[in-house]
Amino acid sequence: MGFEGKSMQFRREHNDRAWLAWHSAYLSLFPPKKFPKMEKLMQRDVRQRRREQTPDDMWAIMSSMTQH
Repeated sequence: MGFEGKSMQFRREHNDRAWLAWHSAYLSLFPPKKFPKMEKLMQRDVRQRRREQTPDDMWAIMSSMTQH
């Protein structure tokens, strides 16, 4: 729970800064041609993009870490 909460905090802070930077740059640009979409700068919830690791996946990761 603690890691998930901290991750949400970092994502929210990043998105706040990205929003401010995007709008500052957009408002100072005249005319705004080919400006990147703000959605490309925003972070989404990681859980939406990744599948959960299976026990076999976890074992493979730990095994590869101990071999080095």
